[in-house]
Amino acid sequence: MKIFRTISAARCAVADRYYITRGAKGKFPMNSENYYNILVKQSGPSTHNPVKVMKNLYTAYQHNLKRIKSTEDFMNMFEPPSLASRIYHKMFKK
Repeated sequence: MKIFRTISAARCAVADRYYITRGAKGKFPMNSENYYNILVKQSGPSTHNPVKVMKNLYTAYQHNLKRIKSTEDFMNMFEPPSLASRIYHKMFKK
C-alpha cells in the first residue's frame, strides 16, 4: 500500500530530524553518537533556517522511502507464489 509507505517515510523523517536536533544540543545517549553522525551525513546538520529545514526534511523523507521500498522488495522475495502461478508452472513445465 503506497499510502502507508508514504506515511511511514514521513513519520521516520520527522523522527530523524528530531533526533538530529536533540543530538546537536548534546542530548543523545552515549551509545548512539555513531547513529547521530550517520543521520547527519544522510540528511544534513541541525538548522533553524526554514528553507534548509524543509530541504533536510525532504532529504530524510527520500532516504526513508528508499529504505522502506528496499525492505518491501526484499520481503517480496520470500512470499509464496500465487495459486494461478503454481498451476501455470506445473502445466507448462518440461
